[in-house]
Amino acid sequence: MNKSLAAREIEENIRMSADNLGVKLNKPAFKCSICDKSWLKNDPRFLPCSHVFCSKCLEKFQGCKQLNCPKCSSVFSLPGNGILSLPKFTMFQEISDNYEDIFKSTEVDQMNEVDEDDEEEEYFGMEDRKSLIKDEKYRIMNLLKESKREESELLKNLNDFFENVRKEVERQSEITKYNLMSAFKDKRRLIRNSMKAFDIFTSVSSFKEESDNILKSCQRLRRKALDTEVILKLKEQSEDMTTVHVLTQPSLSKFTMTKFIELDENITKVIDCCVHKEELYCLCSKNDNCILTWFNLDGKFIKELLVVNNQINNLSAISLTIDLSESIVFFVCQSRESIYSYPLYRKDVTLTKFLNVINVRAICSVLKGLLVAEGRDNYSISMYQTNKLRLWTIKEESSINLISRAETEDHFYIVTEANQLTKRNLKYGNRLTSQLLAIDDKCEKMIQYHTGLALTNSKNKSIIAVNQDGKIDENYLKLEYTPTSIALSSKLFTDYLYVFATNGEKNHLLIFLGN
Repeated sequence: MNKSLAAREIEENIRMSADNLGVKLNKPAFKCSICDKSWLKNDPRFLPCSHVFCSKCLEKFQGCKQLNCPKCSSVFSLPGNGILSLPKFTMFQEISDNYEDIFKSTEVDQMNEVDEDDEEEEYFGMEDRKSLIKDEKYRIMNLLKESKREESELLKNLNDFFENVRKEVERQSEITKYNLMSAFKDKRRLIRNSMKAFDIFTSVSSFKEESDNILKSCQRLRRKALDTEVILKLKEQSEDMTTVHVLTQPSLSKFTMTKFIELDENITKVIDCCVHKEELYCLCSKNDNCILTWFNLDGKFIKELLVVNNQINNLSAISLTIDLSESIVFFVCQSRESIYSYPLYRKDVTLTKFLNVINVRAICSVLKGLLVAEGRDNYSISMYQTNKLRLWTIKEESSINLISRAETEDHFYIVTEANQLTKRNLKYGNRLTSQLLAIDDKCEKMIQYHTGLALTNSKNKSIIAVNQDGKIDENYLKLEYTPTSIALSSKLFTDYLYVFATNGEKNHLLIFLGN
């Protein structure tokens, strides 16, 4: 049993070794190098050098004391019994009877004719090659079939994809057409309403207050109609490929400069400016004094109204704003610890302290009162009435640099120290949105401009416009001089933008006319 098991293991090892080497063993692998015939059934003997030969072939050396290996020429001493004393090679004794099954051969014992063995060796080699070729051909045919199957599957997926895209494009096209037509219909309605308001205005002449209100309505409708922009956006993605946006987008490209006025050479710096009731007020430094000056809307200098530093302990002011209803000018003191007030249309009045604050950062007049941003370590925004009554206070996470009212009186805008633009509720001060826009560069001044904002950027010598949704107008206003302050006014049906700018040596007033 053990021998049969060992024989089967040897047989399996032979087959595995042959497969690993990529060859197929045949009868000539066990040939005697003397007679060139198989030694399997010829009483094989192996020499000390491990080469195996037929015992009959070794009998010629019987009687010799030494033997030279016919294979490797190694010299060995023969024992007393000579060749018969050499050990028998019995490793293949049990599998020799199954020789044909191991090597897939049809002829076993053709030892007498060398030519027949050679033909047999050539026959087995051709069969092996044919078998390999058939296997390779079978594999290639399978690869071709698999390639055709994959191609058909991918083409089907591609056709299905484009069919879905076609259906989606058709669907979105119908929706976009409807939205586009509706957007332009709304814009034309704005224009028609503006024309109707103008017709009403021309028919009213007796009541000045009523005609002024109608005129303001005309101007507001006209600005909205001019600034309403219908944008069609096309995308390459299969989802949401087309969208229609209707934006009330203020565009500074509609303004052209009409006047360039050189200011008094003694004015060394323009600090702030504001338009109130068709008059332009400017806070500037002149002859080492901080002076409030008065211009008309054509840029003509009228007079100096007030020397600020003479009335607040030789301190100048750093900003101003004018109350819309009571025509009171509010100044921020240079120390940032006080806010002073000055009635414009009263005679023989002086500056009076309005509020004591902690490091005031910005102020802005709105219809309901005065907005004040302050704080050194703890920041806040407060709303005050002109009688100094505080309506509300909201804590802030960071310092506020700029404040501006909006077109409607229910919200306002702020710019933080980190250049974040946000929109706030005017009634309670809470934020309407966490962030509208992150402004790339620091802006120094901000005013309400139609349905958005206008901000000065001294670094780039420009003025940018931002709509109420936080979108920046790409057509910003590029200047040759550095802007220091801006103001906006509307006279009849014409918009005017006032820009104070400097070239480092002289200060100028630039007046732009809106188309």
